[in-house]
Amino acid sequence: MKTVSAPLLTLIQNSSQFYVAEVLTITLLDGTALYYTLLDTDVVWNGHTFLSAGLLVKRGKITQVRGLEVSELDLEVYPTTALIGGIGFLAACRNGALDGATIKLERVFYPSWGAVATGGYSLFLGNVSDIEMGRSYATIKVLDMRELLQSPWPCNVYQPGCIWPLYGTGCGVSKAVYTRTDAVVAGTLTVNSFSTNDAQADGYYDLGVIKFTSGLNSGTTRTIKSFLHASGLVNLILPLNNVPVAGDAFDIYPGCDHQLTTCTSKFSNAARFRGFPFIPVPETAY
Repeated sequence: MKTVSAPLLTLIQNSSQFYVAEVLTITLLDGTALYYTLLDTDVVWNGHTFLSAGLLVKRGKITQVRGLEVSELDLEVYPTTALIGGIGFLAACRNGALDGATIKLERVFYPSWGAVATGGYSLFLGNVSDIEMGRSYATIKVLDMRELLQSPWPCNVYQPGCIWPLYGTGCGVSKAVYTRTDAVVAGTLTVNSFSTNDAQADGYYDLGVIKFTSGLNSGTTRTIKSFLHASGLVNLILPLNNVPVAGDAFDIYPGCDHQLTTCTSKFSNAARFRGFPFIPVPETAY
């Protein structure tokens, strides 16, 4: 059951006419928020202007299920002038800009258009799951927060490698300390590899992450397959959507294979290592 404020309840019960708008708040992983309405005119709610132009949105039915089953919301969006990080909405989606994004759908009530909203309530809150791309549109599937309960557990298992996610709370290593800003340099440039000015040792960025902050790949995040010191060559596990060009900026930080030697030599973090490398493998008993 939706909880509504007393003024909103009074409006609904006593007014012969009122106006309703549905609004979307899209919050990206970096905290950037985008505000759009499904209505054909801009509306104001909670101090934010929700735009009717730039991104045309059509939503499907909302599934609401009792218990622990995950509810879903389907959105079909047709971008016109909407941008994310300075590039077109569809291109940004292809670059992964909505990965991990949160979408909130609310219903807001007005006594008349242009008046201050009387109140509203949340219809759906969830995380972006899958995105299907068309030529001029994208279909976005949003799963509610109960999706997070589907993570396997227990998380504490006896294994040689460390159980903590790198840069997580248990690991304790600061991502900001190890993140470096660099740019692509001229040379042989492909969607799978390119050179940089970084002078770290061979393999330093293996299994790490690179995120482009400018150029056609802005917002794209990729896992690094290997790094070579001599040329600063970065090889990616998955190809980019566009060939990078010299000058494209990016943030890059190293990865970890969760072994004790790596934890000690690369991050000086052996005190928080949470693996069990000295437990004999089962074959030892034979």
